[in-house]
Amino acid sequence: METWDILRNVWFLLIGVLFAGYTILDGFDLGIGTLLPFLAKSEGEKRTLMSAVGPVWDGNEVWLLAGGGALFAAFPMAYATVFSGFYLALMLVLFALILRAVSLEFRAHDPRRRGLWEAAFVGGSVVPALLFGVAVGNIVVGVPLDARTEFTGTFFTLLRPLPLVFGILGLSAILMHGASYAALKTEGDLRARAQRTGRLLAAVTAAAFALSLAAVAVYLPAALRSIPAWVFSALVWLSLGLYAAALKKGRDGQAFVFSSTALLSLWGIVGAIQHPVLVRATDPALSLTIANASSSASEPDDRQRLVERADAQGHAHRRPGRHAARHRLHDLRLPRLQGQGRRLGLFIKTPVFSVRQEDPRPAFLPFGQAAAQPSAPGRGIYCMAGCIPPLLAVS
Repeated sequence: METWDILRNVWFLLIGVLFAGYTILDGFDLGIGTLLPFLAKSEGEKRTLMSAVGPVWDGNEVWLLAGGGALFAAFPMAYATVFSGFYLALMLVLFALILRAVSLEFRAHDPRRRGLWEAAFVGGSVVPALLFGVAVGNIVVGVPLDARTEFTGTFFTLLRPLPLVFGILGLSAILMHGASYAALKTEGDLRARAQRTGRLLAAVTAAAFALSLAAVAVYLPAALRSIPAWVFSALVWLSLGLYAAALKKGRDGQAFVFSSTALLSLWGIVGAIQHPVLVRATDPALSLTIANASSSASEPDDRQRLVERADAQGHAHRRPGRHAARHRLHDLRLPRLQGQGRRLGLFIKTPVFSVRQEDPRPAFLPFGQAAAQPSAPGRGIYCMAGCIPPLLAVS
């Protein structure tokens, strides 16, 4: 296996670990937020539950940012396709997370509208918990993409049966995880309610998982041939059983570990089904994989194939866009550059380039510098804020 292939697989695994870590760490925050009106019966119990997530929720969300950043760095084409195609759904998630963060603060400082902020906290928790599963379901079952790797569906395209089943499964698993964390952090009647709710949610999650297996058999039968997926499925069943038994015995810490194991196993199933595909398309030839969507420069032809397929269709009215620019960049020959180092801040050093006066071709200019005068008739030197080469030397 080539070095680039190894790196692509490592990044695939790393991104999966980051998203799985986010699901575990922020999952109990979202679970407690959703279960707040069902578990807490008094103002004191509400404060107890919200205090359990107050010190950690912002740090837990960093895992989501790290996962998105890693996806952008390693597989930018998949990042662009997902974030543009799922734009409305992701905006709903973003505003829900913002609303949840705001409600945690405003509830303590605005007693007159405390009920409003509690409702915002619950809504800001249930929307991401549901839509994350729907998004994963769409990536697994496949979305309509054109030859330019652009999403051609609508918001309602994302609400198909299998993604909705995945959304219900994700929501129930997150609620189960939140119930175990609530039982771990509380005592008395509140703890007893959390334990009863957790056992009920374990049964709901088991039913949702069985339904998701049936949906996968119908809509994605090829996934049933994945042996690692069956291994992770067995771990899910085992974790759910041990979770319910631990709660029944009052071992809340063990229950939290088993709910975390169940979430990890669910992500393991997704990884086993998907690899090496990142975004499955309804037309398998258009799917984005770790090979054709990676940012590595070793095989530019892999990233060019989808663009060439679009050019072959001969759209006379095609608008200029990022794909045309990408096609031109493959044939761009940069002039010979003379560089020196300019320090940015305390840690980063980036090259500053000068161009030979007799060379009329465009070249990169220092960060933040305005466009220079043309160096030859009809030709110019262009500069953008992002024209810093990606290789940065640490000083």
